[in-house]
Amino acid sequence: MCEKSDGYKIHSLHLCLLSIYDCLVMADNSGIEEEESLTEMMFRKMKAYNIDLNKELGLTRLKPISKNEQA
Repeated sequence: MCEKSDGYKIHSLHLCLLSIYDCLVMADNSGIEEEESLTEMMFRKMKAYNIDLNKELGLTRLKPISKNEQA
């Protein structure tokens, strides 16, 4: 099994953060419909970049908050 280099992993993290930032800016400017919570958006973006924040940080408790849970 081939491990990805640390440089590749860091680059993916940076791209993921930029993507999340772009969505937050659009949400702040009311440029997107709120079909999902911001944490759902964050986890969706991280999954697209193959990033598991719990694994990276050695945690198990991080999870998205659904729109239904916010009410």
